[in-house]
Parts: sequence; structure tokens; C-alpha cells
Amino acid sequence: YIKKDENWVFENISSKNHVRGPIKSYRKECFLQMGGIREVLGWDNIDVMLCQMHGYQVITNKSLWVKHLRPTAYKYKNAKAKKLGEYFYNIGLDFPLAFISSAKSSFKNRSLLEFFITMKTFLSQKQDRKLSREEIKYIRNLRWREILKKF
Repeated sequence: YIKKDENWVFENISSKNHVRGPIKSYRKECFLQMGGIREVLGWDNIDVMLCQMHGYQVITNKSLWVKHLRPTAYKYKNAKAKKLGEYFYNIGLDFPLAFISSAKSSFKNRSLLEFFITMKTFLSQKQDRKLSREEIKYIRNLRWREILKKF
């Protein structure tokens, strides 16, 4: 939740079922199986998908409100599209998935420029990925299932 005027409102950047980064806890076995937390932008989505990959259930306690003192991505709000392209690369998306995800985000934000910046950044990533081939394959399949579920 973030403060808007004098009220606390849900920060509508992710599902209410998504456990936000700084307030997570893991079973020790799960944490070890997923190889710990990856030190990349998107770590708090990567860990959820890796937990699921290893057969763990992710639970969100909706009665617990986390009040952020500043909105998510506040530090880099002016570079949001670039960070999104970096994030898509970090979670292992391939070109078609990055294209669809970029289009969805830019449509939601009503910004064609965002689409081009996101894709340019995604395509320009050169660093090694922090995920194994098996993890990337799992994440891509998961994302495709989520997309196809909507049709």
C-alpha cells in the first residue's frame, strides 16, 4: 500500500496474490533448492517462480498490509521502460514473450515510446543470465501458460 493524500491505497503494479519483496519468508529447504535470491532486478518474481518450479506453494497473507513509504520503482521512475526491458531479460524471456509483455505494458500505460524503449533495452542486454537453462525453460513455459489461459 502507498499513501495517496491521507489514505493508504493498494499499489496497483502487481497482483494482490504477489508477495512483495522485502517481507518474504522461505522454508530453508525451498531457499536452498532455488539457489537463494538472485541479485538482479526482478529477484522478487524470480524467487516465486523458482519456488513453484521446485513444488512449493506460495502463500500471500492478504490481512497483512505493507505500507511503502515511497512507491515501488521510485528511484528509477524516469527509466521505467529501460528497467522493464532489463527485467524481461533477467527473468529469461525470449523475444516473443518480451514482445508480448512489452506491448501489454505499453498499452496499459498508453505509451508507444515505452514499447520501443523496453524492447531496445531487452535486445541490448549482454550480461550472462543468473538463471540456468532449466530455470529459464520453466519460466518461459509458465509465462506462455499464463498468456494462453486468457484465450
